[in-house]
Amino acid sequence: AKADARKAGIPALAAFLASHGKRAEALTLRTELTTLAAEDCTAWLNLGEDQFVAGAASDAAKSFAKAGELYAPWAALSLAERKAAQDGKAKAEKKGESWTGAAAQDHACHVAFGKQALALALGGDAAGVAALYPAKLDLDVNLPLAAGHAGLAKGDAATAEAAYRQAIHMAKTYEPVMARNGLFLALEARAPQLAQEQLVRTRFAGESGTDVRAVSAWVASVEATSGATAAQTALDTLAKDMPWDAAVLVARANFLSAKGDAGAAAAWKDANARIDARLALTPRDASALALRAWAQLGAGKPTEAAATATQATQLDDGKGAAWLALADARTAAGDYPGANAALARARAADADNALYVRLAERIAPPPPPPPVVEVAPAPEPAPEPEKDKKKGKGKDKK
Repeated sequence: AKADARKAGIPALAAFLASHGKRAEALTLRTELTTLAAEDCTAWLNLGEDQFVAGAASDAAKSFAKAGELYAPWAALSLAERKAAQDGKAKAEKKGESWTGAAAQDHACHVAFGKQALALALGGDAAGVAALYPAKLDLDVNLPLAAGHAGLAKGDAATAEAAYRQAIHMAKTYEPVMARNGLFLALEARAPQLAQEQLVRTRFAGESGTDVRAVSAWVASVEATSGATAAQTALDTLAKDMPWDAAVLVARANFLSAKGDAGAAAAWKDANARIDARLALTPRDASALALRAWAQLGAGKPTEAAATATQATQLDDGKGAAWLALADARTAAGDYPGANAALARARAADADNALYVRLAERIAPPPPPPPVVEVAPAPEPAPEPEKDKKKGKGKDKK
């Protein structure tokens, strides 16, 4: 009875701990639950999700695989077969007998193979992703997303494009933001304007509102296609259309700063005012704190930016934007190992977002300056030998 009570209480307690940044304690509980409820696919699914966010992609892939293996037999049954299995188990338990038939599983586990594929894609295991997609394709959009990521990683834009289009096709009741982010990258070289439309269509949306990285990727593409003037005009128009959006204002201020534009100071002032207003309403908003960190970077304050971004990751370690802001702050401070550690967490936090997977690539430190080679001064020429003055005088007399 105690074991059953603990088994029932662990999921809520683990979720509470994870939401308050106590990921290690949550992982311990999740691992215990896979022992208490080894045949429950949700126990393995939840363990995999916590492992994934913590940056343990390899362990997460194994947990997701186990969840998928448990769920697949149940998913293959018809409704009548499921009803018969549930009735059979209830009768067996009533008699005190063990049940050897199919075990009922939660439908939440239909995403297990898709999440496994994302974990494999994050780890660079393209062969592992290929073994799952399209063989395991069902209703889970994560599978084609992972296949698209793997295609991009291999430089195979055509395969990535087809996979992301499959993900878009599967979305019937919502805007497939992550799939369009991936399609933007897959189309960028072949059809840049069509690529740009993918982000415009989603209004540069991310997990929790407008994504500053999506805006920045879009304006960089516009600049590459049509030039800096066109890019600035497009960004100015976007800022006028969405003056309430801090992410858009931060992206615009960053762009102007990079160009050395005289309007950068005013743009940062507008961005900071909007961030202040957002934090006044929701002071524990990790996404808003990430924007604040980027604004501090724009003001040349990497130390303050790192502190703010760290606070954001502590409030919500599942926000990719917070980890990316921390990576940028550490890079600005010259902490490249720390920046790469933050980038790994950013990739894990938003593994379904191709923009984050690409933008969170490893940062290499700048190459060291060429060594100064000291050139020894050239030796002074030896003095010419003096002529024999007496011998010369004698010749003159002759």
